[in-house]
Amino acid sequence: FKMGDRVKFRFPMSKLRVIGVNFDHMHMGDLLRQAHENPDVEVVGVQDADPARVYPVLDRIGLDRTLLSPDLDELILKT
Repeated sequence: FKMGDRVKFRFPMSKLRVIGVNFDHMHMGDLLRQAHENPDVEVVGVQDADPARVYPVLDRIGLDRTLLSPDLDELILKT
């Protein structure tokens, strides 16, 4: 095996589970959109102190508003 070789896995890989934290950063929407569009990634939650910053992003991307949670520890456990 050397860098660049394609590797065949004998078992299907599970999806990468991600959360979005802190919507104060202007790129969070783009990052979540890319994750949502990737079939190998599952967005399992989002967290921010201000839901007013989160809901427009979730609506635009097509993610469910129920992904928003105030409990960051709970979201981390989902990954």
